[in-house]
Amino acid sequence: MDKIINTVVFKPNEFRAVVQDTIYQWDRDQVLRIEGLQLDPYVQIQFKIDDFNNNTTDAIGITEGGVTEVDIPAAVLQKYTMCDYKVLAYIYEGNETTHEILINITARQRPEDYKDSTEVSALVKAIDLLNQSSADIVTKAEEVTKQAVSVESNTQAVKELKGQIDLTANQVVVNKNEVDADALKVDTDRKAVAADKTEITQMKNEVDAIYQKHLDYGLKRLIFSDTEPEGDPREIIWVDTSDNTGL
Repeated sequence: MDKIINTVVFKPNEFRAVVQDTIYQWDRDQVLRIEGLQLDPYVQIQFKIDDFNNNTTDAIGITEGGVTEVDIPAAVLQKYTMCDYKVLAYIYEGNETTHEILINITARQRPEDYKDSTEVSALVKAIDLLNQSSADIVTKAEEVTKQAVSVESNTQAVKELKGQIDLTANQVVVNKNEVDADALKVDTDRKAVAADKTEITQMKNEVDAIYQKHLDYGLKRLIFSDTEPEGDPREIIWVDTSDNTGL
């Protein structure tokens, strides 16, 4: 048998809404369609007959495309009464009731072939885990996105740093070439200085030899000759005065 859809539409900021479709006592395969709310993919909905009995029947609504559908439990359509009655449906999000739905049930005589059905929702305890899993997936997706952005940013930073390192390396090469050129110039200058030093040393040795030669002769005085020999008109004569004979 095809399921029968009963639609309830919530207006913005509305807490309670009423199903306008007619639902009869002892009906089967009734589905409650909820529109106007953005509910979780899986949402807990409790159904309760509006009387002094606090018994509730849990069901799980499935949300697709912003529309939530949930099977109306047969238990709330099986009240033994000859009068119309009301059923309340509570939408739970987290640990609190966020919305309430009123369903009017029209009484009728029980069909002779009607059999009671016991419905137990095995998903009630799993709904929080399902919603939590969905939330975790969203959170992890956001974290992965942030990490991807961070990786991209770090990659760009690494590229920029590599560029700076390359520039620095090139400058180091340039500086090294300049240092090598300076070192070559210094080495050339050093060799020139060494050559000059050698030449100066040779000149000093020659001067020292001449000075030593004069000392050996014991020169003490410079005497100018009164005669004019051939050649230089005034010949300088160096006389040994060690025995004072030249005085």
